[in-house]
Amino acid sequence: MMLDIEMAHYRFMKGIFFAGAKQTKDALFLYSDKIDDEFWNYAAKISLKGKSLSEFLKTVVDFYSKLDRAPAIYLTSNAIRQNTSLLSKNGFVLKYADAWMVHNGNVKVQKITGLQIKKVSSKKDFDSFIRVFGEVYGDNGTGPYAGLPKSYIDVLRESFSKGKGNNGTKVKYYIALMNGKPVGCGTLVHDKKAACLYSLGVLPKYRGKGIARTITMTRIHEAKSNRINTVFLQTEKGSYNEKLFRKFGFKTVFVGKCYSLREK
Repeated sequence: MMLDIEMAHYRFMKGIFFAGAKQTKDALFLYSDKIDDEFWNYAAKISLKGKSLSEFLKTVVDFYSKLDRAPAIYLTSNAIRQNTSLLSKNGFVLKYADAWMVHNGNVKVQKITGLQIKKVSSKKDFDSFIRVFGEVYGDNGTGPYAGLPKSYIDVLRESFSKGKGNNGTKVKYYIALMNGKPVGCGTLVHDKKAACLYSLGVLPKYRGKGIARTITMTRIHEAKSNRINTVFLQTEKGSYNEKLFRKFGFKTVFVGKCYSLREK
């Protein structure tokens, strides 16, 4: 389960937030050409075949330094986590921790008076999606992940203009309309094996009314209608969002941790 959904995420985001990926015998090096933070630039799926962690970290530093990115690694393997003291000695510090969650509850789309969950099908719809996303996640946002740079929106716009995902991946955007006004957003990305939920957001005035749950369940229902049984997401470990998604029927199945080279 751990490897399957982790690799599904990398597959889904390749060509969207991940501009590219370089596979070596030791790791998968993921990177973005527009976003410079450690959420989209790190080495993952680390195996260290015939190489020590110290040697590997030198490879990581060299690879990301050439891209003008902070060297970072993403760990989901307990065997490698045992070497965290060596990471510290090499200047790497914990940047963030993700709860990887899988849905195993009931799928019931709640009916809320005046609320419509609409699949984005036009540029006008997508502009509404971007406005809500920006208000929740942007520089002056009000969500737990507020403060994201404009480059995130640029990447989303470019992805929408392409019209599809990478290698059979389907990308579907949703907006929540309350009496015709855009108040929420969410994204579903899937292939024939798995689906992931991204970009859930609701404007502050409309929170606590069940809209986030309805956006979530609508996307899960869409995945299930395509005979996809594995629906997952990532959120900050120990956050309000992790507790919220538990109420929606998600269970944390493993934790991923990103370590970044400390700035001098």
